[in-house]
Amino acid sequence: MRLAIGPERDGNGPLPKEAHMRSKLMAVTAIIVVGVFFGRGAKGEPVEVAGRVVRVSGQAPVRVDDPCTVGVTPESRGGYPCRVSITCGKHTLYGGPRLGGYAKCSVSDGKYTAASDDMLSSRDGDPWLQLDVTGGRATVRDNRPEHDVVIEMDTTPLASAGARP
Repeated sequence: MRLAIGPERDGNGPLPKEAHMRSKLMAVTAIIVVGVFFGRGAKGEPVEVAGRVVRVSGQAPVRVDDPCTVGVTPESRGGYPCRVSITCGKHTLYGGPRLGGYAKCSVSDGKYTAASDDMLSSRDGDPWLQLDVTGGRATVRDNRPEHDVVIEMDTTPLASAGARP
């Protein structure tokens, strides 16, 4: 039995055209899969958008209709390639000046589209986060004290060129 190696089979001439195309297709597929998994680490342009609290439960430090600022910057730490800051009224719900706020993020066309942190403060020091920049929604959940906050955002970046988390 002979194995196919590269574009030739053990030096016995070229592969049939379909087999050669199939090997190229598999290589392209592998590159796309790697891009999907590792693309979450891609850096985007800083973004800052305005929002409002639309739902609160538990002992959250904010109220419905409090104004919010949501920012994402290309700062990395411990395998998390972006830093998110969410401030509503005078309260920082995620990130901010303290250590924390690092998240998994998605980038499309050089812009941050989403970020997530699937651990609560009791595990990693900052709240659980689901941020959909494109869809205009952020949810912050925590267990110190127990609460959920849902924020709806204007997806148009604020006038400033860069975010200031």
